[in-house]
Amino acid sequence: MPSSASRDFTSLFKPGSIAIIGASSDPKTISGQPMAYLKKHGYTGTVYPVNPKYRQIGDVPCYADIASLPAVPDVAVIAVPAKMAPPMLRACGEKGIRFVIILTAGFAETGAEGAKAQDEIRAIAERYNIGVIGPNCQGMMNIEDRIHLGFGAPYGMTYRKGGMSVTSQSGAWGNSILILANEEGLGFRRYVSTGNEACITSLDLIDSYIDDPETRIITGYVEGFKDAHRTVAIGHKALAAGKPMLMWKVGTSEAGAAAAASHTANLGGTPALYKAAFHQAGIIEVTDVSDLADCTRALLSGRMPRGNRLGILTASGGAGILMADNAAKAGIEIAKLTPETIAALRKILPAHAGFNNPIDVTGGAGSDLEMYRQALMLVAEDPNVDMLGIPLAAVSGPNAQGLVTQVAAVARAVDIPILVAWQGD
Repeated sequence: MPSSASRDFTSLFKPGSIAIIGASSDPKTISGQPMAYLKKHGYTGTVYPVNPKYRQIGDVPCYADIASLPAVPDVAVIAVPAKMAPPMLRACGEKGIRFVIILTAGFAETGAEGAKAQDEIRAIAERYNIGVIGPNCQGMMNIEDRIHLGFGAPYGMTYRKGGMSVTSQSGAWGNSILILANEEGLGFRRYVSTGNEACITSLDLIDSYIDDPETRIITGYVEGFKDAHRTVAIGHKALAAGKPMLMWKVGTSEAGAAAAASHTANLGGTPALYKAAFHQAGIIEVTDVSDLADCTRALLSGRMPRGNRLGILTASGGAGILMADNAAKAGIEIAKLTPETIAALRKILPAHAGFNNPIDVTGGAGSDLEMYRQALMLVAEDPNVDMLGIPLAAVSGPNAQGLVTQVAAVARAVDIPILVAWQGD
């Protein structure tokens, strides 16, 4: 049997046919929502509801059991009580179904009996070579093709398309990440709620995202990796592919780790080991949605700094100091500008400006846009500057329009990363 790491996930994300096992005609129920959301988003493949209680659901014929399906679906969704899930999975294997998403909860997260049932699921999956997502998950979304296969109101929403692919061990909070990041203007490609990860793990999916040509940024909400030994290798693979990985690791406190164990049965492990692995593999830790959004915006530009030296040009002395402090905390070096750059700046900036990096052009920058553009260009082109930070503070109104126009012009003229911090209206 091929490992999940080598599995081809194409038919999971682009299924031509889907079986809904335990399907209901009531769209308010967990078992009724997958069909409802597929229809709402215009799924064009074939849907096979399976439930002996119905002859049809809406205008779609319903089948009494998996064996009676007229064809082998690409994906099956299991939405039945926990005790029925293993025999349903076995029937999927006998039918030849290659991917199964188990929405049902009541497995390892509930204790010893649930763990035993989850072991049975794993054994069946291995016997029949089924790629199982879950159990205790909410589903998956191919946002590019509007295939929303799961339950919960967020599966009924429409999201921006883009280059970010996401995994989340929490279904509800993973949905929250999508909603909040969508409001921040980010776009998505693929999303999977992984739940208990009895078979396919977050790292399996992340590995597949690296191989996906259209995925540019990879994000994961992680309580604990069951196969954590793979973290560094996968991080290095992502780096080699030029696809930054952002990880939101929770369960870093004693209380949080205990909650993770009861939530999806994912043991958090030693936080220091995760931090060390992330650092070694170039994986970026984020701690909230705004952090995730900022990192994603910066990295989607595709511009990577040549080194670790930051130039700062600000119209607010206080904002420049704050950026310098935070850069130092992150291990970023404040660039030492060349004497030639400082001499050129002295020729164009007011005498009361700040000429030691951070460069403070003072609050009059908005009234002399050419001066501001020249100063930006001088700092951006300094050979000691690998990236440029621009705190615009609370600049608003007409001045803001003028300043950001100059920032955009300089960004087009140079190839270093230019990062803007702006709290204005």
